[in-house]
Amino acid sequence: MALALIAASVAGCSGEPDASLPSEGASSETLATVLAETDGLGTASRALVDTGLAPVFDGPGTYTLLAPGDEAFAALGPAGEGLMGEDQRPVLVALLRNHIVPGQIDVDSVRSAIEAKQGPVRMRTLGGGTVSFTLDGENLVVSGDGQRAAIDTAGQVIASNGAVLPIDAVLVRPPAAQ
Repeated sequence: MALALIAASVAGCSGEPDASLPSEGASSETLATVLAETDGLGTASRALVDTGLAPVFDGPGTYTLLAPGDEAFAALGPAGEGLMGEDQRPVLVALLRNHIVPGQIDVDSVRSAIEAKQGPVRMRTLGGGTVSFTLDGENLVVSGDGQRAAIDTAGQVIASNGAVLPIDAVLVRPPAAQ
């Protein structure tokens, strides 16, 4: 039985979509709706709307968004502000796609998978990149494209079609910020 639980935890972080029903305590709202209603994630929500990606989060697919907070976008300075321009939409779309993984994952399943594997858990993003989840003491951390961000485990939101995991940094630097 213990082996089955570990296997289920690791499978939840395999990068394959999770076809199971939403977790207990999950919102009946879609990812797009909960993202728009979550304090501190307004920039990510607006970016998804501006790029045309928001409807994906209203559909039947199940996704997890590693959502940089407003302060994470602000920390990019002029490069981050430039991303919001219409001429930079393709760059912003690519950046956002590298913050989305297929399937619904939550902090408990990621933590369990890391502990079961006794090391990092890697997942493929919709942008073709890879993110790696690790523990730094008790803190859950995600890394991608040379950037590292802490996951706000208390701020996670489980929606009817996935999860929003707030993070404190943008994982992919815009070209001008490199």
